Amino acid sequence: AAFVLERGGVSSPVLTNFGYHIILVSDVRPSDNRFMDDSAYENLIINITKNSIRDMLRPAAIKYDQNIVEENNVVFNLDAVREILRSYDRFQKDSSLSGGSASFSFLETISTPIIVCVYGNKGYGPKWFAQRLKRTPSSRRPKFESEDAAVAALKTFVLQDIAVKRGFQAGVDSSFSYRWKVNDMVSDLLYDAYLKHLVNIAPRPDSSSVREYYNSNKYEKYLEDEKYTVREIRVSNRSFADSLLTEIGAGVAFSSLAKKHGVVGQVEEGLYGPFSKKQNSKYFDAVSSLEINGISPVIASTNNSFAIIQLVEKIPEKPIDLESVFVQIESLLTKEEQENSKALGLAGLIEKYSVNRSVSLLYKK
Repeated sequence: AAFVLERGGVSSPVLTNFGYHIILVSDVRPSDNRFMDDSAYENLIINITKNSIRDMLRPAAIKYDQNIVEENNVVFNLDAVREILRSYDRFQKDSSLSGGSASFSFLETISTPIIVCVYGNKGYGPKWFAQRLKRTPSSRRPKFESEDAAVAALKTFVLQDIAVKRGFQAGVDSSFSYRWKVNDMVSDLLYDAYLKHLVNIAPRPDSSSVREYYNSNKYEKYLEDEKYTVREIRVSNRSFADSLLTEIGAGVAFSSLAKKHGVVGQVEEGLYGPFSKKQNSKYFDAVSSLEINGISPVIASTNNSFAIIQLVEKIPEKPIDLESVFVQIESLLTKEEQENSKALGLAGLIEKYSVNRSVSLLYKK
């Protein structure tokens, strides 16, 4: 109702499901499609109107395909199709491949001169279909699981061939939709190739730049955790652990008790470590406030056991050796150089072709 009115215009009463309404046109602005030429605008309208009949398109397409097959007298040699199925099964077993992923390779290996399909006064053999299967994405390649499935799959390639020929006869390659799609695909290919070129020309970091980055960041990014080495007495009974702690308080050497009650497999006298907080937070916290040779109270350990710990050594935080992180830093610097190369290259394109970017319009309300 407001489409034909100027700014400030008032419509006649408009009946809706909620009653009558009067529309005041307070503002008018150009359509987002105002820069389209006639071909582009017509293509937009067609695509929009498809939504209203979308549920009718598939049945219509199936009927159309049937008519095309009849009009072009498409005939399949079922004996050849059966031979294809038998050969396909043998090929799958021999090569340990499955599904349609090997279908085009299989068709290329058929040496028997057989005609699979006839249409347009021409016969087509396995290798003709193999070329079309080869151009089909692996996820969409059909499986030759039965005679009907094989005929349906091969018929699809015949219909595609007919569609391409009819399309060129009708001048589809000069239509807006076709030219827009081709230009879009070419643009994507060129853009991807240009990005790959920018990545490939990015300078590779040398050992001196890796060393410089390491020296600048080793205390922030490459610092090894503080670690402790301890002696450990571990028993399965809390009362027994308390009695051992009493013995230690009375002067019995911790090392002798650790040697007797230490965990099986430890190097000597219950020695355990060095370990970080990430590796054993319970023991780390238990001795973090102790001095060297200081002894912890009884603490709950793993597997329902109880432990007494003596601090043997504190290993302070220190940077990880450069050799251990060299490859990691080299990869990081390589990625940074590649990102810089892409940014500079794309900015150069914008400058070269005098592209005017009005970024503020993206945020305009």
